[in-house]
Formats: sequence, structure tokens, C-alpha cells
Amino acid sequence: MLVNTKDVVPAEDMTKVQTLLNMLDGCLNEDNMTTPEGLETVFAYCSVWALGSMLCVSDDGTDYRKLFSEWWRGEFKDVKFPSRDTIFEYWLDPETNTFDSWTKSPYFYSVNFDSSKMTMSQVSVPTPETCSVAYWMDMLVKMQKPVMLCGPAGTGKTCLVNGMMSKLSPSAYSSATINLNFYTSSADLAEAMSLPLEKKTGTNFGPPGSTKLVYFLDDLNLPELDTYSTSSAISHLRQHMEYGHCYDLQKMSLKNIARTQVVSCMNPTAGSFHINPRLQVWL
Repeated sequence: MLVNTKDVVPAEDMTKVQTLLNMLDGCLNEDNMTTPEGLETVFAYCSVWALGSMLCVSDDGTDYRKLFSEWWRGEFKDVKFPSRDTIFEYWLDPETNTFDSWTKSPYFYSVNFDSSKMTMSQVSVPTPETCSVAYWMDMLVKMQKPVMLCGPAGTGKTCLVNGMMSKLSPSAYSSATINLNFYTSSADLAEAMSLPLEKKTGTNFGPPGSTKLVYFLDDLNLPELDTYSTSSAISHLRQHMEYGHCYDLQKMSLKNIARTQVVSCMNPTAGSFHINPRLQVWL
């Protein structure tokens, strides 16, 4: 879809199209769909993030996000982004359907440090980058869409996900964190994912009560690859997400699983460097 660019992790065109559709689903409303101009503004905004958010800074120092921003401004002139900085520095205010700095969005918060309750390691200083990630992640999770954050170690992926999950309503959501490693097999992952679930009726399982369960899978790309460059743990996760069921390895019976979703993180500079493209379509 984009030539002469480099993504943080290799991504299929279908993955980017699916991301665009999910973002449009979250951003479109009755107000911004009333005029062709409003609809075009939302489409441009979602297209920028669906296609450009995966771009990276290459080893030779080339900033592909900046190049994408310059190319977009030259090619698509009907929707005007503010001229200062790149197009990724702005969010679309849903009330006015106009662009403004991320620092003026509700997702950019001030740091309140209580030394009696918090340590410095628990304080995260907001930036436009973390603000944009929090915005899209919060939107997609509430829509029950899967999310995957990619980046090198120390970029705050786990901190952002934990911060998002801590703000979810306890009466509506529950969460489970699963840390994958080199030795994680499909059986290990199946057991870890079944722990927060309870039996409903027959072969139907789900989180307690009427809550929705958010799985946080950290280091998604660490499980060992077999001879054919596949991973049993990744295959189990794909089956769970795509079909909404898995198999009980003890009873050899089908388990239907409802009201769960996945948020994941991976470091593309470690482990297998990428994951199964068939899974990425869902993430």
C-alpha cells in the first residue's frame, strides 16, 4: 500500500484496511456525517493514523512518519491539517470536527505526584505521542477491537496499557495480564487464558458476571518458532480471536468463549521480530 517506507513491524495491506475501518467506526457520528466535508475530514484523519502510525525511524535516521506527513500534505489538499509540525501532532475534536494539538485534548493530562503514595517509577509524563496512543487504544478497547502496540524496549508500551486498564470501570470490565516468553506453548497460553473464565452453561465460558474481559498479552513475539516459522501459542491465540472458541485438552471438547478481547505489546527488536500475518489482521 505504501512504497519506499518501512513499518515498525511488517504489516499486510489487509491489516491497515481493517485498522482504518475500525477507526472510522469509532470516529464517525451523526454530527460529522451530515455533510460531505465533515465525512471527508474524518476519513482523512483516520487514514493518516491507519496508514502512517505504523511507520518508523529507520536505522539510517530516516523518519518515515515525517516523509509521510510531507507527502500527504502535497497530495491531499482538500482537508487542511495545521501547517506546524507533522500531521500526527493533531487530533480531531469530535465536537467541532476541527484539528487541534494533542496537548489540548482530554487525553493530555497534568502530572499529579503524591510522594506519600507514588514512586517516581509510577509517574508517566504525558507527551503528544503517548496521548495519541492512549486515545486510539481507549477508543478501540471500548469498541471491543483488538490492539497491538509495537516498539523497542523502554518506550512505555506496558505502562500505557496498564494505565488504560486501570481506568476501565470495574463493574463493566475485568482484566488479566499474561507475560509470554520463549518457552510459552499453546497449552501454557490456553491454561493462562482460562483462569479468569467461569463456566456459564454447557460448553460456554466467559468472564464473571456480565463483565467484559481484557487480556493483556505482553511480549507477544517471544514464543519459540518451530521448523516452519510458526508458533503454537500464536496459533492458539488466533483461533481464540477468530473463532471465539478453543479446545479443552483434557476432555478434548470445544469451549465457546464470549465477551473477551485482546490488547498486546511486542518488541520488534527481540524474539521472532514479527508475528503471523493472519493474526495481525485481527490485531
